[in-house]
Amino acid sequence: MIINLNDDVTYEIAPSNHSTHDVYRGAGEPRGVLLPFYLLADKSGSMVHAIDAVNAGLMGSLDALESHPMAASKVRLSVIGFNNQADVVLPMSDLREVEAIDELAAYGGTSYAAAFRLLKSMIDSDVRSLKEQGYKVHRPAVFFLSDGVPTDSNYEWESALAELTSPSFPAHPNIIAFGMGDADERVIAKVATKEGFAFRHAGSGDLGQAVADFMEALTHSIIASGSVVAQGQPLQIAKPAGFLTIEADVI
Repeated sequence: MIINLNDDVTYEIAPSNHSTHDVYRGAGEPRGVLLPFYLLADKSGSMVHAIDAVNAGLMGSLDALESHPMAASKVRLSVIGFNNQADVVLPMSDLREVEAIDELAAYGGTSYAAAFRLLKSMIDSDVRSLKEQGYKVHRPAVFFLSDGVPTDSNYEWESALAELTSPSFPAHPNIIAFGMGDADERVIAKVATKEGFAFRHAGSGDLGQAVADFMEALTHSIIASGSVVAQGQPLQIAKPAGFLTIEADVI
């Protein structure tokens, strides 16, 4: 793993047997190469003071990608919100064709299990659909954001996560996990699929600003990855301002 902490803090993940840029090929001549992105956003009651920043950030992403049509053409985005249950806010979409995204509202508990189960089902369906359309599909990238601890039992959410990330699931995603507020570092570290993929907000102040910084980093990651995906380059991850990497040995 190459980590550049001096520029825009971009992570480049080197190839492996199950690398971050594995490609799934459909039959026949490919139409192109796509990288699916998923935003898995906590919309529980504790997010009430930050949810507006999520909604504003999503619209900001659409505006930013208008200026980067080539990058936008190489990615697809889906948005899932979760509280007591998980819901599809935006199905897998070409962002050049999206004019608005339904707003998230904050209420209820924090079911990680519901989020992971819905995500696995969506990835399976989305990757299958893209391949049937003739695209080569890179391993999906998931940006996970939560400000609290799961209200499921440990067994329930960890089992759902294990099914999602198991090598037996061919399209198992890369998960980049971000915690803030009351989120438990140990939990966030478990959600992330690789060392260096778990982050925590460094402050205890305005969560709205933390979310705004996260959404800006998500937008930069989408644009940077979309700009290089056709050349087979690694997933690009921009680290949000105010977030620190969670060390791998957190216990």
